[in-house]
Formats: sequence, C-alpha cells, structure tokens
Amino acid sequence: LPKGLRIAALTRVGANLRGAGVIETTEMKISADEIDFNSDTDWAYARGHVRLEHFATGDIVNSDRAEYNLRTEEGKFWNLTGTAPAKLMTNPGTLSTTNPFYFQALWAERIKNRYILHKGFVTDCKIPKPWWIFQAPTFDIIPGERAIARRSILRVHNIPILYFPYYYRPLGRNPRQSGFLTPEFGHSSFYGFIYGAGYYWAVNPSYDMTGVL
Repeated sequence: LPKGLRIAALTRVGANLRGAGVIETTEMKISADEIDFNSDTDWAYARGHVRLEHFATGDIVNSDRAEYNLRTEEGKFWNLTGTAPAKLMTNPGTLSTTNPFYFQALWAERIKNRYILHKGFVTDCKIPKPWWIFQAPTFDIIPGERAIARRSILRVHNIPILYFPYYYRPLGRNPRQSGFLTPEFGHSSFYGFIYGAGYYWAVNPSYDMTGVL
C-alpha cells in the first residue's frame, strides 16, 4: 500500500471501499462525494466535488470526476480547475505576480508529476472570470517547474489578441531563462486600464536585462 495511507468515512463493499470520504497518503489527499477504492490495484474512482491536493508541490485540482492510482500517481480528471503556487523569484524590475497559477480544462491526465491539459487555458488571474487567459489545445504543466503550450492564443475578456506558436511559462524558484514575460493587466486612476508586457534576457549567470512596454 502507499506510504502513510489513511482512509476516512469509506465502507467496505466486497473487495472495494465505497462512500463519501477522504483518502490520504504522505504525498497527497483526495476527497469526493463518492469514492470507490480498490486496495488491490490502488485505483480510486471519485465522483462529485473531487479535490486532489499534492503536499510537496502545492498543486490543487478540483473536478467533477476522477480516476487516480495512489501508487503510480497517474490518473485522469474531467471538467477540472486547478492551481499551482507561485514560486517566481526575479529581480525587482521584472514583471511578476504572487498570484497562484490557475488552469482549467475539459479533461486532463496526470502522469507522475505532470499534468497534460486538453482543451483548456492557463492564467494568473482568479477564475471563473479572469481578465486574460492563454488558451490552447493542450498544455504540458509540471507544478513548480514550467508550463508549455503550442498554438496558444492570448485572450483579453475573451477577445483574441495575440497568437503564440510556442508558449513557455517558468514556475520554478529561480527561472533564469530568456523569454517573453506573462502579460499583466491593471487599472490606474490616472491612465485608466493599462497593459504591461516585456522580454527577459538572461545574459549570463551574473547579468540579466528586462525590456518592458
């Protein structure tokens, strides 16, 4: 069995455990209105207000339905929203945010420490009504490390603004990698609505440059 396995409020039905409750290990916790757990295969089938939390990376996924293997840390989620904590450490002049990294998708796969989102979007704005989103057919996300997408579209209030053949967003603790910065939107009493974008250039391990417009 997975390390530190703790099962609460599930009743045994044949070879399975069933009911509304919580399954927790030293690595993660999953709760739902209804869970079927097979202790022989370590598969949990959850339905209704499913919530999965990973303690090490801090990512949280909420979905309508999920299939998850506690031993292999692989599974699928349907109609999901999730967050990954912000861990960016950049220079004072760099555009950054302390907001969590939000994502949403029609369905997603978790493979070890990766999420593959299908027909979804990512953003730094709070959902369900974010100011802006990056929308793409698929996203490859490793919480605490990076997010990658191809053929993504930047939408502001659901209006398509820019097309990106390749989108890369670092989520690590010290992402010294050159690339375009995630756009930021805000409101000023003097200027009105404002938009900020820029490019970060990691020249070498000791120097970097940030261009902002």
